[in-house]
Amino acid sequence: MAKERRKIIVAGNMWMAVQYTAIHTQNQAARREAKAHISTPAREALNASKSWEKMMLVLAANFRSRDLVVTLTYKDGDLPPTREAADKRLDNFIRALRKYRRSKGQALVYCRATEGYHSGGRLHHHLILNATGDDYEIIRQLWAKNGDNIDFEPFGHEGAERWAKYLTKEPRVQGRRYVGDRTWRTSRNVKKPVTSYCFVPETDELEAPPGAHICRKLEDQNSYGRFKWMVALLPERDNCIPLKSDLG
Repeated sequence: MAKERRKIIVAGNMWMAVQYTAIHTQNQAARREAKAHISTPAREALNASKSWEKMMLVLAANFRSRDLVVTLTYKDGDLPPTREAADKRLDNFIRALRKYRRSKGQALVYCRATEGYHSGGRLHHHLILNATGDDYEIIRQLWAKNGDNIDFEPFGHEGAERWAKYLTKEPRVQGRRYVGDRTWRTSRNVKKPVTSYCFVPETDELEAPPGAHICRKLEDQNSYGRFKWMVALLPERDNCIPLKSDLG
């Protein structure tokens, strides 16, 4: 019986899977021709190589709807002269927030990005972090030493894709400032998505787990075989505050 290859990525409550006809041939030219007949959307879905897709999986693996998206801005008289100077201000703020949380036995898990092309060219920061239930006032107090206004938003149930696209928009529109420029960074203690591979009979249809909400799917078929891709959200579990053993 013919086999198909299946790839599954689990990142928090996000489930992403692809199943496609396995190409078994020793003829390299035939193999390249077969791969070329997979549609562009199918190849892109299979690789998940875009910056926003990589960020989406990291966000999904580490944050839940109750977590926070914080936007940090500067007042006119205290605006950093360069992006590097702004990043140092953010470093100081994160260091202070991590110290405070450690004193409470809580971890700090975050993803950060600095922007400056839009909003009138003013430098500002976006910070996605795990919520503890005691965040607003301490964040306001600590940022008052470095900047000005603060906006809070919930991460949201489907926040991974939304915020990943939003926080990677500048390099997509403006391009990277230089080769190798890191447009977003995370804390060291982020969890990584889990990827698994297997071969299944071609009669074994790809289906989302029970209770999952299917967000997107794509199917493609030609004389070389077929391709099926799906993204779904699993029911969200409680997001427990990390213990001291999880501190980064």
